[in-house]
Amino acid sequence: MRNDRATTPRARWTAHVLALAVLFVLCRLGLWQLDRAAYKAGIEAELRVAQAAPASPLPADPSAIRPWRRYRLNALAPFAPETFYLLDNRVLNGRAGYDVLVDVPSSRDTEILLNIGWLPAPARRSDAPTLTLQPPAGAFEVLAAPRPSTGIDFETGPDDALAPGIMRIQSADKVLPSPVPYLIAIEPLLAGASAHLPEIRFTEAKHRAYATQWFVMAIVFVVLYARLMRLPPFKRENPNA
Repeated sequence: MRNDRATTPRARWTAHVLALAVLFVLCRLGLWQLDRAAYKAGIEAELRVAQAAPASPLPADPSAIRPWRRYRLNALAPFAPETFYLLDNRVLNGRAGYDVLVDVPSSRDTEILLNIGWLPAPARRSDAPTLTLQPPAGAFEVLAAPRPSTGIDFETGPDDALAPGIMRIQSADKVLPSPVPYLIAIEPLLAGASAHLPEIRFTEAKHRAYATQWFVMAIVFVVLYARLMRLPPFKRENPNA
């Protein structure tokens, strides 16, 4: 004897409620990623506007310097740094090189960390690049930026002298620690150097891609659940038959 027991209405309603809960979570995750994309797009737009704005005088108070703003720095005269610091593993246009850093006074009691240009690395790591200063005759523009990290994390990497007055380092903090401002010369102060300006990338596209994935998962879930509901009711054998 067989006892056919179709799925009860209560079980079906429970399944519908659980399915709606899953669908709600998937859609909410998609909307959250869209919100994140819009938020980062807004920040990126604000920073691009600030970066394109005319340069303002460099504040005497270092805490008043804002990242991604252009500032006007007075002429560096005389400009003869005691040591040039080569920040290692800095890649520009697919080529490895050094960001050349110096510490310069911004006022009587404060200093700034200034990136005076990017130079390609010589063929041999034991060689030092040629550093030929071309200091500006008057005021020049700089970009305040977050401190860079090396292309490869050398937390325990050695700092070594490549030549008198030229030190290769693995972290910008080895020159002047935070919160000393980090500035980049818009026009390099070294002959043959390039300006290594940071890119503003807030991964807006990545968040939109994540949102698309969540919405696709929601659609696939609805299709699979609809097909599951069209299957014949669940039946089981009566063990006492």
